[in-house]
Amino acid sequence: MDEQFAVVVVGDQREVVVAGDVLLAARLDDGIYVPVRGLCEALGLDRKAQLRRIQRDETLAEDMREIVVDTVGGPQPVQMLRVETVPFWLSTITINKVRTELQDKIRDYKRWVVRKVYEAYAAEADQAGSAPDETALSPVAEAVAELERIRDLYQAMARMAQEQINLAQRTEAAHRRLDQAGQVVRNLNHRLVLVEQRLDPANILTDEQAATVAAAVKLLAQVLGAGGGQNPYQGVWNELYRRFRAPDYKHIKRQQFEAVLEFLAGWYQEVQRPPVDPTTPVP
Repeated sequence: MDEQFAVVVVGDQREVVVAGDVLLAARLDDGIYVPVRGLCEALGLDRKAQLRRIQRDETLAEDMREIVVDTVGGPQPVQMLRVETVPFWLSTITINKVRTELQDKIRDYKRWVVRKVYEAYAAEADQAGSAPDETALSPVAEAVAELERIRDLYQAMARMAQEQINLAQRTEAAHRRLDQAGQVVRNLNHRLVLVEQRLDPANILTDEQAATVAAAVKLLAQVLGAGGGQNPYQGVWNELYRRFRAPDYKHIKRQQFEAVLEFLAGWYQEVQRPPVDPTTPVP
């Protein structure tokens, strides 16, 4: 058996009332423990499922012991959890999955189980005949206060983490909506250009006309490039833009389409014309 579940015989045990329930508590050298079965029965939880939950969590598993306690049927081994760990264990349970009438009870256990168990042992010490000395109880009060501070800090961190998760989810959803909206706008712009091209004869070249111009420019550039010119392709476009006062071929007016083709064809024919031999006599 693993060390954290080793059987420990205990003699210092007592009953503690928490939120109207009577729980058994046992004190060992390393702390005070309460039974998992009793906690689950009081809170309406499935004991086997909660034992698996505790065993899967390294922190919780380290604070569970199998302890032999006195019962009506004689000494019995009982699986018990360190009392300071109980609020943390309860915090791992999703409250809204518990029966409605038990949800407030779980919250009460988170707040009061540690204090009530400590108070029970402190009261037992007073009943044993020790002189009422407030300073004797101060370590207990300090321990409870520290545990409550840790509990409150954990709850605040849990709330902050949940808020960060919610914010990240909202941000991701907003980005997705923006991406979708951007795609819609791009589609609308493209469709608008197509509509403008069909409705306005004086508008820019259609896709088919632009492809025709591009093919003519490429053919001319290939002929110019054969002569060793630098970047003839860009040179043709630059001359085209200068002559027809367009920043790029997409902004050439549709009514200029034929003029553009005539210009490119004339340039092509000029390049293709064989050079004149100066020694050849003119007829």
